[in-house]
Amino acid sequence: MFINLNLNCLAVVNRLFFTLFSLTSLTLYAQGSLYSTFGIGDLVYLPSSQSGGMGYVGVAVPSSLYINRINPALLSAIHTTRIVGDLAYTGFSARGNLGSTYQAFTGFNGAGFAVPIWKSVFATGLYPYSRLDYNQRQTGRLELPETDTVAFEYRYRGIGGLNTVPLALAFTPYTSRLRGTLRLGVALNFLFGTFERTRETFLGGALQAQLVSSLEERASGTTMTIGGSYTKPHLFASTDLLTFGASFTTAATLNGERRNFLSGNGMADTLRSPTRTVRVPSTLILGISYLSDSYLLGLDVAMQNWSAFEYFGESVSYTQRSFRFGIGGEKLSSLERRAGFFQRLAYRAGMYYYQTPLRLAGVAIDEIGITAGVSIPVSNEFSRLDINLEYAVRGTTAQNLIRENIFRLRFALNAGELWFQKRKIE
Repeated sequence: MFINLNLNCLAVVNRLFFTLFSLTSLTLYAQGSLYSTFGIGDLVYLPSSQSGGMGYVGVAVPSSLYINRINPALLSAIHTTRIVGDLAYTGFSARGNLGSTYQAFTGFNGAGFAVPIWKSVFATGLYPYSRLDYNQRQTGRLELPETDTVAFEYRYRGIGGLNTVPLALAFTPYTSRLRGTLRLGVALNFLFGTFERTRETFLGGALQAQLVSSLEERASGTTMTIGGSYTKPHLFASTDLLTFGASFTTAATLNGERRNFLSGNGMADTLRSPTRTVRVPSTLILGISYLSDSYLLGLDVAMQNWSAFEYFGESVSYTQRSFRFGIGGEKLSSLERRAGFFQRLAYRAGMYYYQTPLRLAGVAIDEIGITAGVSIPVSNEFSRLDINLEYAVRGTTAQNLIRENIFRLRFALNAGELWFQKRKIE
């Protein structure tokens, strides 16, 4: 009886949870984005540490210094073994109609490895695909049969997300100084992750929760990315380059497992649900870039149809098609070893618009951001330290929703060495 009653209560609480932004008696806290509450969490988009300072432009930006995460074809521009590690500080200043809060976290943002092998380049790594991170509280009063009212408090916590491990291979089937360069690449992406959501119920001002529900969800599956680029030389000058790039990642049906742990009033139980699926949509990214002797300019467009998203076999009503547009540029550093320190730095700036997959209370949750960055040469001409800054605004306070001001500071070390290549002795 206890378990059946609490299951009914949990179903009601779960529905309340997904409409919590419209409740008036709500206090919110978060280590991450408040919008990471929904589905698989807050999506992570970072083509490379170079793009993090250029408005996230990267699908048509070949580089010998950076491991491209969104277009495997561009990996063929790498000529040295590359190792990259990213660290990010992210702060969220959230404001609603009833108040505001600021929380921040510093975390690992991925690591990658690429190595040229014969006439191809192989790359792999571990990167975040989405991030679930919230800590929220809802308070109010409940009407009970044959009594007056009783104070209640619901506490919601969530942590986890999806990760991806790509196995990418790139090559250059055609190159000509006059006609240009064609690059192709393919990647098999392994997606996996765990989502842990906890709900605690406190009644009558109790210091200890009367009911605790912990929901643990696991999902895993694979996608495939196909990418290509074409670089045309001699557009306006003898040394400039115009590059067109595109990548397509297939949709995925992830296999999922769900377990619910219930405890309260001295009793406990574990419920296991049948295996269910999580459907992640396909991704199409198109872009163009222009490279001259002194600067780089780029533009990207990315699209995903999240309106058909299913979470553990259940259709949801809070998703829509997502769209991302970015534009950015880089002032190239001098390659002269005798150049001054500041001349050897690369300076970056950009901006982007992101229509997120979320639509709540009939309102689309959009994000607009600006980025800036600097790239510092380290050790040798093959290694760089990238520092990127970002400020973005997401959401709105209309319809009792949440407006977030987002601050990001990223550090990435891109190290390069000559492996499997014979050194020339002069």
